[in-house]
Amino acid sequence: MPSKHATLLAAVVAFCWSVPSSAQQPPPYPSSTERMSRIEADYSASISRLNRASNWPCNRDPELRRTWALLGEWLSAYLDGHPAASAADVVASVEEFAARVAPPARDDDLVIVDDLTAHAIELRQGQFLVAPSFPGTGTFFVVERGKNGPSRVTWSMDRYASSKAGDGSLSCWASADCGPLSGSIASLPPMATGEPRFYVDAVYSGNGGTLPAQTSVWAWNGQEARLLAVHDYYTMIGDDRRIEFDGDDLTVPTKEEREIGPFLTNGASPDPAATWTLHITPDGVEDRGVRWRDEELYWLDQFLKALLKGEPTSRWADPAVSKKLLRVRSDLDSLLMDWKVTLHGRERQLLIEADPMTLTFTLVERHHQLYATAVEIE
Repeated sequence: MPSKHATLLAAVVAFCWSVPSSAQQPPPYPSSTERMSRIEADYSASISRLNRASNWPCNRDPELRRTWALLGEWLSAYLDGHPAASAADVVASVEEFAARVAPPARDDDLVIVDDLTAHAIELRQGQFLVAPSFPGTGTFFVVERGKNGPSRVTWSMDRYASSKAGDGSLSCWASADCGPLSGSIASLPPMATGEPRFYVDAVYSGNGGTLPAQTSVWAWNGQEARLLAVHDYYTMIGDDRRIEFDGDDLTVPTKEEREIGPFLTNGASPDPAATWTLHITPDGVEDRGVRWRDEELYWLDQFLKALLKGEPTSRWADPAVSKKLLRVRSDLDSLLMDWKVTLHGRERQLLIEADPMTLTFTLVERHHQLYATAVEIE
């Protein structure tokens, strides 16, 4: 069986076309007014090339890496001229810049994209974490106000991800084989050492009601970002649950799987809804794992996976239930349409509506977990 990580990456590849990426750095600029005008001209030309050649919702064109680098150059120049700028000023500056210098439409443009948005956090005095994004495509980097020289980008996710090529899902931020991702950033309490912390809430670009997603937590030591934790999962677009931090725990709502046992879940449904919990400590983080919201669906998933793998199922169900389901094995690979639970005293009725069958399980508590005593198949 492929790993969950491999399944996520396969799903992303199915969503997006891409081309090999090659890092391109912007040219060196002179200072002051000429520097700013050169950045504007180069940025406008870069966006024009992307509009003519790119599939924006799944953009991984090599030119995009140059576009991000030019945004970093612009913000560096902006900080040089605005020594008292705040994080809000940084956001306003980069969004105004992107809108103002967007190239005019051409007849050979495939898609016109000029609605860049950004988030920013001041990690330490004069050090700004910035997360710019176009629809479906984004990055994040740290730009530092110069003390004894010009301001500059001191760390970028693009460079970090490139150094991790093939090494986990973080490489997808700069990979032609998965990604792209875009997301938002938020602060967390600093480490006991004083290092600022933040998290990135990101989603992979693609089509459909359910998409792969990623949440990562980082610490900033003044020179580089250090990864503390990362979790890949699925999310339903339109799920009204949000990431929350209560001062101790970061809770991330997830659609943990695309299947429940052999049943493929509906892309427009958040089920199986779950929560990943990360305990934030002074010295780091503690992964508290994933917990499904509905224990009945978790039971169904664990029971049917064991059954179809030929593993023992006595902890999950009466042997008669397992035998009955094995007789309709071929019909279990189907789409889960709906489900509900009704209570009858100490028993629960779990109704599973799939295509082309309906299953009704009778569940009881046994040894502190659910156990099926009967099943009806229609």
